[in-house]
Amino acid sequence: FSTEVRVYPTLVKLDFIGTLSYLLSHDNIVISTDVIRLLDDMTDDSTIMEDPTGESVGLIDEVIAKAIPQSLISNLERLYSNSTIHHDGVEATFHVLSHLIEIRPDVMESYWQAQLPRHLLHFLEGEDYDEMMMYASELLFSLCAYKQRVDSFAEHPEWVEQLLVVLSRWRSHDPESLDEAEILENLFNVLCMMIQSSAVLPTLREKELLDLLLIPIRKHKYARAAALKAVDYLLGMKDPQDAEAFIDKKGLKYLFPALLGEKGTGLKKWAPLDKLDFENHVLCIIQSLLGLDVNSVYFKRVMKKFHDDDYAKCDCILEICARFLKTKERFDAMKEQHAFDVTPEEAEEGITAEEKEYEKKIEMGLHVYDTAMAILHILMKDAPCNWHVQRKVYEQGWQLNVE
Repeated sequence: FSTEVRVYPTLVKLDFIGTLSYLLSHDNIVISTDVIRLLDDMTDDSTIMEDPTGESVGLIDEVIAKAIPQSLISNLERLYSNSTIHHDGVEATFHVLSHLIEIRPDVMESYWQAQLPRHLLHFLEGEDYDEMMMYASELLFSLCAYKQRVDSFAEHPEWVEQLLVVLSRWRSHDPESLDEAEILENLFNVLCMMIQSSAVLPTLREKELLDLLLIPIRKHKYARAAALKAVDYLLGMKDPQDAEAFIDKKGLKYLFPALLGEKGTGLKKWAPLDKLDFENHVLCIIQSLLGLDVNSVYFKRVMKKFHDDDYAKCDCILEICARFLKTKERFDAMKEQHAFDVTPEEAEEGITAEEKEYEKKIEMGLHVYDTAMAILHILMKDAPCNWHVQRKVYEQGWQLNVE
């Protein structure tokens, strides 16, 4: 009867969930695991959402009211062993916790209170890829994206340390499968959220985050793309010390080859982070570095790179801008034709013209163009670069507004 939603209201009246809550803590781990499997079947969000009466959601509310999520999380410690029964229990637990999020996202507040991230990081620490790692990485991402709760990592610096240790696995070797690559992306996305948290960022700096990120960048590993994305987020926090540290640690040596496409992007055919995103993160890092004090030695070191090799980096920025000229013309034409005006239906959904315009820009890759143009305008303030850019634009006949 576990998927017969018509009996769920009766089960709630009979306090069946209360009985399951009691059995969850049974000394016999087999009984406890069977209960978790049953809860997995009963809370399956696809089953709940297909109920035409909507009454089955009452069972989810009862599960939450009886503190089942907290019991499941505290029970995880009993399932740390590698035996099959423990593995099945962990998998079913992660399924239940995920089902509840789909139906009642606010349940994640109780997950934080029960310190679920501590357990997720434990399962992510395994040396060899395991299916549980995928579930753990997805749950951790959901938790960190929930109502700024990523700030809670500031209260647990040991969790920050654990995450960095897990990420260090990919410093010197590449993921061996699409699933492992997805885990890497999930965890680096968690890291990016932590970087954006003013509460957590000081801890990351103390743990020498930049050193960790530069290793896969130097070695041209798969994690290079994700690491550059994290560096982009870090420098985007606008602390000059981060940008200066990046330069001091020889980041420029590896940044510009990435811009020029030397040794490739490090991306596989199945990479979740596509080439355009990779290119944009590299450009955003350069833009952040060019935002340093123009009188500082650090700014001059960055500008010198644009002077080197007969202005090859200037040419690269120009070529990126030129590559998108026709796309930009199409976008401007769409704007003139009011393609981004909001329909009454969209207005009811809270969609704005600015949002539609932004989404189309991303879809067309024009976020890359905008970043490249912003860099170009900074370069035009430098007399040697200005002369070279003006000459190049004239020679190529590009219709670029570089003034």
